[in-house]
Amino acid sequence: MERFSAYPIVGESIEDWRTHLSPPETHPAGAEMLRQHVVPEHVYLLSDGIAKFERVESGRSRATVGLRFPGWFLGAESVIAEAKAPVSVVAVTDCAVRGLPRERFLGLVRVDPDLSWRISLMHSRELIDRLDRDGDHAQASPAARLKRLLHRLLHANDAIPMNKQVHLRLPIDRRELAGLISVPVTQLSALLGQFQRDRLIELRRDRLVILNPLRLRAVDPTRRDVGWPLNAG
Repeated sequence: MERFSAYPIVGESIEDWRTHLSPPETHPAGAEMLRQHVVPEHVYLLSDGIAKFERVESGRSRATVGLRFPGWFLGAESVIAEAKAPVSVVAVTDCAVRGLPRERFLGLVRVDPDLSWRISLMHSRELIDRLDRDGDHAQASPAARLKRLLHRLLHANDAIPMNKQVHLRLPIDRRELAGLISVPVTQLSALLGQFQRDRLIELRRDRLVILNPLRLRAVDPTRRDVGWPLNAG
């Protein structure tokens, strides 16, 4: 297509796609990085922090429909499909991103094997996670879904010493946490209370302490690489 003529074609030597990334930009928690119903002008590589997908339907409040971790290319699916973004991307924690303008990203993803592979791998993980989630919601109990969610959040927070207590600052509030496992907030509170009585966790004012991480690993043994998505129901 004509619009890619400014970029190398297959067979030409190309620079590594990383050399085209913009310098790191920092977005504070709560900042909207990409907007729903708009075709993104940039694709952003999330290099640090946690972002969430928010969806707003007409006349309804915002709903969190997924979390994304470092290594994810934010906005890539909308840019590739030339479609308006179905969700907004909002920083949950302070986020560092490095951008590629839309046209440059589209040119590079066509000719750079490493970038193409990373995007394909990302979207394959997205599909696997969605199928995994759908199976969870069809067969797994809310308690099992919450344990799996906590396990994935653990692995989004650096290397975890699985034989020790882990202090976890939840990046989202209870309403959003409940949405990610498709239960009412009241049921989530009951589950957290039961986990505390079972000595799996300890609830504190500003954090949640995982007392026995190994009990969570047994629920979700799947290897989760950097950037793996975490979707809502």
